[in-house]
Amino acid sequence: MQVVNLNTSTPYREVIALATTGILNGDFEFTVAPQGAVESLCLFDSPDSALMIEVDDHLLMDLHDSVMASPLVTEEITTVFHALMTRLDLAA
Repeated sequence: MQVVNLNTSTPYREVIALATTGILNGDFEFTVAPQGAVESLCLFDSPDSALMIEVDDHLLMDLHDSVMASPLVTEEITTVFHALMTRLDLAA
C-alpha cells in the first residue's frame, strides 16, 4: 500500500476539506496513542493507497465541527467522533 503524507505547506483549510470529504466518504481510520491522544487520520482513497494526516487536538476539534455540520454525517461517524472526543476529555 502506498501512503502519502500531507506536508506542512498544505493550507489548513485544504487539510480540513480533504479530511472532511474523506471521513464523510466513510473509508477512514484514526490512530490513537495508548494514553488516548489522537495521532493521525488515514483516509483510504483506493484499495492500494492512503492519505495520512497528522492530527493534533486543534485539528481534531476543527474536523469534528466540520464533519458534524454536514448533512451527510452518518450515525457511525457520529459514534466515532463521540468516542474520540470522550478520549480527548479523558486524556486532558
